[in-house]
Amino acid sequence: KPTVIPRNHVFSFENYSLDSSGKYYTWHEIINNTQLDWWSNGNPGFKMVASNKPANNYPTTIDEEGLSGRCIKLTTRDTGIFGKMAGMPIAAGSIFLGEFDNTNAMKAPLEATKFGLQIAQGKPATLTGYYKYTPGAKFTDKNKNAVENRRDACAIYSVVFEVDPENFVPLNGSNITSSDRIVLIAEMKNPGEPAEWTEFNIPFESKNGKKFDYNKLANNEYAITVVASSSKDGAFFEGAIGSTLLVDEIKIGWEQQ
Repeated sequence: KPTVIPRNHVFSFENYSLDSSGKYYTWHEIINNTQLDWWSNGNPGFKMVASNKPANNYPTTIDEEGLSGRCIKLTTRDTGIFGKMAGMPIAAGSIFLGEFDNTNAMKAPLEATKFGLQIAQGKPATLTGYYKYTPGAKFTDKNKNAVENRRDACAIYSVVFEVDPENFVPLNGSNITSSDRIVLIAEMKNPGEPAEWTEFNIPFESKNGKKFDYNKLANNEYAITVVASSSKDGAFFEGAIGSTLLVDEIKIGWEQQ
């Protein structure tokens, strides 16, 4: 059985390193002196168009001015001429519990984000943390055309969904908030644009008429993800270059069984 999220665990984004190529940052949790590579982001996809950009110019990077210590900094970036040619003119900064599958990221970008890990340790009640957000100046569509009167918005949410413990099938960018396998979802409805650190406290709500089942939990039939993105529709390549979301001290509050 995998290590689960301890009840009092805070995701503080202090533990990170450069990836094996030395190009971009990756994050991990340290629990009982064990490094757990639970977090993924879209940086491996950006690497294909980044030429020699430094790690701080990737979509998902660090910021020294966290609420406490460092925090994670998500910025929507321009993917340049190659990204535009491939129909992917922007790359939103993102962080999520799960895996990024780089093998087919250019052909099937929505499927590259494999959301969810079988690490829920109970029924989650709340998703809490701190954030601040500045949208970029010009919102563009997937063809990089400006969309008048539209402002970018960030996304912060957590999803619990059903899985077959013998054959784990993650959710991906096309169905992460719409799949009929979702049991619980905590989604920030109106994030706004707070310039200072602002606390969020989002309740988990049931979805698809499903009830959380502790027997299924014991049988490893649930997966959980936490997702943050600098552009809510970044998976569809809509957003504003320069949109910046800072996130820190994320915590899942668990119901007592």
